Amino acid sequence: MDRAEAVLGADDHCPFCSVTLSVPAAKACADVCDLEHAQQHLQAAEKSAHRWEGTAWQAAEMFAAAGQPLDAQRCHDRSRHALEPA
Repeated sequence: MDRAEAVLGADDHCPFCSVTLSVPAAKACADVCDLEHAQQHLQAAEKSAHRWEGTAWQAAEMFAAAGQPLDAQRCHDRSRHALEPA
């Protein structure tokens, strides 16, 4: 978790996309009985989930239409990753 959080730069933060780190972080913390941090990540995931009701694909289309190609590509990549088998 420390390494994942350390590599996030100021330009990497998206309040809508933070759920993609928060959910696995909550699970990882819970798995090692770090319940305080698990709860913090769960709360962050819940806030993120309430901000955006659409899919990553819909976000990518919205960013593309708004002329934001980097954000569009990021969301397309996340959308494709969600379809990969675990």
